[in-house]
Amino acid sequence: MKLDLESNKMERRTHLVVVDTFCPTGEIASTLQALSSDSTHISVLVLGLAPEMPISTYSASSYGAYAIPAAWQEAYNTQNKVTAARAEDVEKILQDAGIAGDVVTAFCEMPRIEEAIAARAALCDLTILSGQVITSGDILKQALDGILFRSPVAAVVNNTDQAFTGSAKHPFIAWSGDLPATRAVHHALPVLLEAKEVTVAVFDPVMRDHADGDNPGSDVATWLSRHGCKVNVQQYPSGGKEIGDCIVERATEVGSDLVVMGAYGHSRLRQRIFGGTTRTLLEQTKLPVLFAH
Repeated sequence: MKLDLESNKMERRTHLVVVDTFCPTGEIASTLQALSSDSTHISVLVLGLAPEMPISTYSASSYGAYAIPAAWQEAYNTQNKVTAARAEDVEKILQDAGIAGDVVTAFCEMPRIEEAIAARAALCDLTILSGQVITSGDILKQALDGILFRSPVAAVVNNTDQAFTGSAKHPFIAWSGDLPATRAVHHALPVLLEAKEVTVAVFDPVMRDHADGDNPGSDVATWLSRHGCKVNVQQYPSGGKEIGDCIVERATEVGSDLVVMGAYGHSRLRQRIFGGTTRTLLEQTKLPVLFAH
């Protein structure tokens, strides 16, 4: 089978927006309108959470048939219809606003959300999680695991009152020099190139050749400047404060509108149990954050 696709005259980046059935219609509309541009295609994934099948279902009768409780089947069908209806609502938002995009659904149990999001994110340029989706800790965990560990793209987590536009005037790079941070900068490059100013921030730098070098942050700043970015480097002492809190404080102080950073530089399990920089940035509500791993 041969598939012929016309080449687009203009390049378009594909942004994946993840919403669920509880996300208010007005919030979805404002999110999509903020991201809309002539150079963007918006793909919306509507998550529907299916009720988990009761354990008793797995007990077959003597004839091998599953005994599925009627109440579960009714709940399953109802939620499936709710998911489909929400997808139709999103389709209407796109059509009414003249936004280039598409809508798909993923109706599945909680453990399969990670897989569903990863499959969709794999063929997008950036994924945006905002609003109601990230108020659910379980859904956020599955979504982030799918994007950061099972797909090649970054995730923007926006828990602020302002819709993310897909761009930033003054990104704040929380630079640690490790692989997750490096990947975050590479993923953020289209945003960094359009920014008026970029701040590279290094916290508690160790100025030794085998550590952060003589001038920590200057290496990535030099690389970005070759691309045409206007970059400044700031080195901050944490003073014993949690690094995540320092990032939010300093980024707000310099007037940044997006934080760029690597996620889960340490064990995911460790950070979820004991806390960490990633967890702090996920929980704060002042700035959107672009994460990569």
